[in-house]
Amino acid sequence: MNQFLLPLVFLVFFQCVHAEDFIRNLPSKGLVEMLTPEKLKNEDAVVILKEQSFKVDPFVQYQDETIQSPKTTYSKIIIAKLLTESAVVRYGSVEFAYPVWGEIEPRNVGSVRARVLKPDGTIFVMPTSDSKEIISRENGSGTPLERKVIAKIPDLAVGDVVQIEMNITINYARDYSSIFYYNERDPVLFSNLYITLTMTEEPTFFSFPEQKIGNPQVHELAGEFGSGKTYFWGLKNLNAIHKEPFAPTFEDQSMITAFIVDRETLSGLTIKADWPKLGNKFFKDYLDQDDVNASKIKGLGFAANPPFVTMETVDSLYFAIRKGFILEESNSVYPLSKDINKLFEVKKGDASDCSYIFYNILLHQWKQNAQAVWIRDRRKGIYEQSVPTLHWFDRIGVLVTVGKKEKLYDFDRCVAEHYHMPWYLNGTTVVVIGEDRCEHKQIVGDEQASTGLIHEQHVFHFNPDLTIQDSMTYTCSGAEAQHQRESLYSADRDQIHASMQAIVMKYCLQTVDTLATSPLLQDETIVLMCKGKSKSKT
Repeated sequence: MNQFLLPLVFLVFFQCVHAEDFIRNLPSKGLVEMLTPEKLKNEDAVVILKEQSFKVDPFVQYQDETIQSPKTTYSKIIIAKLLTESAVVRYGSVEFAYPVWGEIEPRNVGSVRARVLKPDGTIFVMPTSDSKEIISRENGSGTPLERKVIAKIPDLAVGDVVQIEMNITINYARDYSSIFYYNERDPVLFSNLYITLTMTEEPTFFSFPEQKIGNPQVHELAGEFGSGKTYFWGLKNLNAIHKEPFAPTFEDQSMITAFIVDRETLSGLTIKADWPKLGNKFFKDYLDQDDVNASKIKGLGFAANPPFVTMETVDSLYFAIRKGFILEESNSVYPLSKDINKLFEVKKGDASDCSYIFYNILLHQWKQNAQAVWIRDRRKGIYEQSVPTLHWFDRIGVLVTVGKKEKLYDFDRCVAEHYHMPWYLNGTTVVVIGEDRCEHKQIVGDEQASTGLIHEQHVFHFNPDLTIQDSMTYTCSGAEAQHQRESLYSADRDQIHASMQAIVMKYCLQTVDTLATSPLLQDETIVLMCKGKSKSKT
């Protein structure tokens, strides 16, 4: 990987003035033809350009009114040549979410545009109808809190060059900090980052590894209030970060730039960007809310004020909440703590919602030592304690202490209902948050917990026609069980049966006579038993 400050000729090459509202031009025919599978062996695609930009404006424009409130705009551009069918599948779907802030006008918006350069030189522009916007999170009154943009790019094929431009505008922005990754799963020829801030803001930048990324180039737009400076980084020839078993996460391998801003209020007060202030504000906004009432606790099968609580009682409460609530597919670090009644009414929420209910009952009703924590598990890599921002985390969990026992509880979909701390939390560091605290704490779980135990047993019988009858028992726990649980969480009984049958027929059985599985969501270990004609030959 080489640091590279892009020459002006490259910027002009990609700069677009009239290209159907696309920010960047498509690459030249000569460049595209140079990128062949023979030159890029074992690669699914090559990213010609990855460009990210983040801009802060001090004003929000609505109709004819100028409102003095920050607005942030994040854009991401990917231009890639597809070399395999796997790349066609990956780049053919685009999905991202953004907060809504309760539909305040002008509301926050997200959009995506895409076009495809075919090998014969023709250009296909994705119709706007192929991009959908859905409400992915709402409060008790039905007001949207998060929307998701989903797009399908039709008719992609190997050899195509696809250009995807995503944009998110956040009005009345509450947070300026952010994290940017330069790499992709495929090799990147050019990776650019632009951050534009107002003149009054004093950003602190963090780059990892610092010696390879270096300091940004700075371009001052104007000196008056309302304008600012653009900070630019440009890197070239970045290695692909493939998904490989037991490899460090993408986030831990990618080159990163992050930034935080010490904000100055209209009264002249400087708000420092640090962990204690993040934790204190989060506690006041999301954790210091209404309690779960006695009837709701009784509905879960427990006394509102049990006389004696053990860690086994806490495990039982976890099980009851998991059985009583359907977990959303994706998580948010912000629980719907002001909408407890709605959560109990719809019996549905994400990991943070269920964690908040669990935390609230333990702390306020049962008077136990329960602390909310921000989680970044090992599947996402470590977070940098030098960069205080919530962008590292995607959900909250609960750290519970009963007597001398301490346990971290996580309501992620891949965890079994009979709780056992998953492998990806062991050895991680979480942020413990409270009214007057925000501290980093390392979690040490079951040292014997396996990251992925698989056991397969076969009993063979010879049939009169010399074919082999196979009775197989397959068990898995740890990472493998959690992966299966997450992928089949929403599947019904028939879908689970069909999925498991497809797996065994792919690897060991020619025909399946009987097949049965243990309750997929309930126990830490998943057991599959089946009988059928073996693919093996005598």
